[in-house]
Amino acid sequence: MTSDSNFSLINQTFEQTWFEDLDVPWFEKKLFNQYVSIVRKHLESKDCRSIVILTSGKVELNVLNSLYLELQMGLEVSKIALPNGLVTWYALNSELDEHSQIKWSLKFSDVGLTLAFSSPEIRGDTATERMYDARKAVQDFSNTLQGNPIICWLDSDLSYNTLVATKDGVGVQCPWPWLHMVWYLEQKYPLADLLVGDYTGDVPLPASSTLYTNLMDYIHSPTNVEPDWSMRDPAYDLTGENRLECIFPELKGHWNQDFPLDVKLLWHGTYSRPLVSNRAILSKPHKHRNVRGGNTIIFNLDLMKIPTPRFSFKSLMLRRGDSMWLTKVLSMGYESEHAPFPLLHSRGDFCGPIGELISNFIHRSISDLIGASILKSMIQLRNKSTSDYTSLFTDVLETRIFHLRSLMLDCKIILQSLKSETESIHLKYVLEAITRLTEELEKISLEEISNSSLLQHVVEYMEVDAC
Repeated sequence: MTSDSNFSLINQTFEQTWFEDLDVPWFEKKLFNQYVSIVRKHLESKDCRSIVILTSGKVELNVLNSLYLELQMGLEVSKIALPNGLVTWYALNSELDEHSQIKWSLKFSDVGLTLAFSSPEIRGDTATERMYDARKAVQDFSNTLQGNPIICWLDSDLSYNTLVATKDGVGVQCPWPWLHMVWYLEQKYPLADLLVGDYTGDVPLPASSTLYTNLMDYIHSPTNVEPDWSMRDPAYDLTGENRLECIFPELKGHWNQDFPLDVKLLWHGTYSRPLVSNRAILSKPHKHRNVRGGNTIIFNLDLMKIPTPRFSFKSLMLRRGDSMWLTKVLSMGYESEHAPFPLLHSRGDFCGPIGELISNFIHRSISDLIGASILKSMIQLRNKSTSDYTSLFTDVLETRIFHLRSLMLDCKIILQSLKSETESIHLKYVLEAITRLTEELEKISLEEISNSSLLQHVVEYMEVDAC
């Protein structure tokens, strides 16, 4: 890779290597080293857009270490420092104490990143409410930025690594210099207003969405088969596709093995099938970009002025607001492309009593059930009259309730058939969670939701052209 007078980073040979040797760190790969040296040399001598990372929420050590490693190795392989002020990370509500803030600010300054902290008010009582507070905090803060930076709008629990298959199972690796690749993607997609990327590790969905497949893997646990990591969303039960044509063996390697079984099944949503970077999947992105918005690169700052909707039914705050925001953005004519480098998502341990774990499982499941139904019917509403929305939503929700109820009943049958295993206290908790969720599903009234103000608020959100 060599630069020319017009300085184009685009290089097809380089792109063909992006998803090769995923279990090898990028700084041991020749073309990535060359790219990092070229882009840093260009940044040193040209007027380039700065990058601002915006997060809101608790920042764990693995996130800090992963970004620091990329910048440290970028400096080491290129021998070129990043220009002062070119890359800034504003960590809102990071929950780092003052000593840690000072320590990490100094460490990052040595490798060319300015790390700053702020603590806007977060009022939400539930995790879903706090998630919306975090998005609003980022959007409000973005409107105070000077100039025209590229914004990396990331969930605070995403680290700059990815989960890959290894000879020993799965492991955390950094196969590409994620932050450095943002400048490449800006040139690759000159017409894009934003890029939306994916996740590896724990699925960013309620654990009820993966519970049936996880339980089937648990009870069978074959030892003579290899996992098929080329399967997209391998544990997601609500796609309508059969995920059980291939039972996965017990997970090997270094990924969340130390958590209790009930935490894996009810909180992580991951047993044998975490999301793993695989060449076949990475080479073919999702057929549409209405996916989770926690890994988003913003080129057009006008998008940050479009509010994230907060829909609720009775006292229940509904999930999927980030995807609804993206659907709104696309409906307004903005252009989205796929960011091909997924980040690593880990829920960590659940620090609370078992009753809270079960309640969280139920709350997230119902909130996502209604929120996902709103999202799908919003997508279906494209090029249709808003008068069709109620019927679209009702059909989607009714189908999803039926599907989720059937899955939970199947899960219940599995657990009740394991007479010796159900003596395990962890599986008793899982059975209790399934039983209570099934009871809550029976209480959902399609008529009550359809006649509430919820759907009118959704239509109003979609009809507003400028915010």
